[in-house]
Amino acid sequence: MVFTGDALFAGDVGRIDFLGEENLEKTGGWLYDSIFNKILPLGDEVILCPAHGAGSVCAAAIAEREWTTIGIERKLNPKLQVENKEEFIELVGEMLEYPPYFKYMEESNLTGLELLAHYEQPASLSAAEFAEAMKDEDSYIIDVRTESSYASAHIPGSISIPLQNLPSFVGWFIPTGAEILLVTEGEYPDEAIRYLYRTGYDNIAGYLSGGIISWHLGGKKSDSVNTVTVDKLCTMLDTEPEDWFILDIRSEDELKTEGEIQNAENIHLTQLPEHYNELPQDKPLYIFCGSGLRSMTAASLLQKEGFINQRVVLGGLVAWNSTSCPLV
Repeated sequence: MVFTGDALFAGDVGRIDFLGEENLEKTGGWLYDSIFNKILPLGDEVILCPAHGAGSVCAAAIAEREWTTIGIERKLNPKLQVENKEEFIELVGEMLEYPPYFKYMEESNLTGLELLAHYEQPASLSAAEFAEAMKDEDSYIIDVRTESSYASAHIPGSISIPLQNLPSFVGWFIPTGAEILLVTEGEYPDEAIRYLYRTGYDNIAGYLSGGIISWHLGGKKSDSVNTVTVDKLCTMLDTEPEDWFILDIRSEDELKTEGEIQNAENIHLTQLPEHYNELPQDKPLYIFCGSGLRSMTAASLLQKEGFINQRVVLGGLVAWNSTSCPLV
């Protein structure tokens, strides 16, 4: 068994761009030496234990393998199918995007942070207390419930990041140091808190006790998000595209490997805030992703910016592929 850290993953290798484009050749050479001269010679039967799994931004495309070995990676990992160091550096030498919180994370790793045992537990807040805390302009409300729960009813101004997506996306949309208020199904958000702490977000003011039900019982205002099924979107493709706008927020790699909807515009979810002014507000805007989770995050961001015509395509590509609807 070998612990490979951020050097070798299932289906990918570590990033070499964090020290800047001018150092790609040097860092690429270091990574090559680590993998080909130290890890691979250990033997094909050795179990590989990397630091990250699928979905991490610490590589371009980590595979969803529950376990792997050096032999499996030697055979299946596309980044290892090279003849020499120069070819490897050329293959991996690209500048990838990474969330803004990385800078804070780097500084924190150097200076150190307070032990988690010394942190105060986030407070359980009544609807009235939660509403009062929302008045702080520096606070952000994160709703970690399912996309369907959020669509039905949510606190105005909250951002939907379903729990399983929280580690991957909170760093793109929430400033480091911001005061965070959490909305769950009502239970203590221990898993959400753990994800936030691990990502460097430790200013968690509290969570809504009793969930959205307590918000309703307190007579507070709520919003909702319109949704559509894939069959309705598929039928709509037969009409004039001037009457609608499809926003596909998947990554370029997903589009290449999975296909895309005809006449859809692609803006990756993490880049959406930089392109608000490119989106129409005078026609229905259908948001499409792999399963619907990221689409709800996008819809919540747009709603927070004042958009009113967005609609989330339920089930995303998974649902689309269960029909005869075409992809290009």
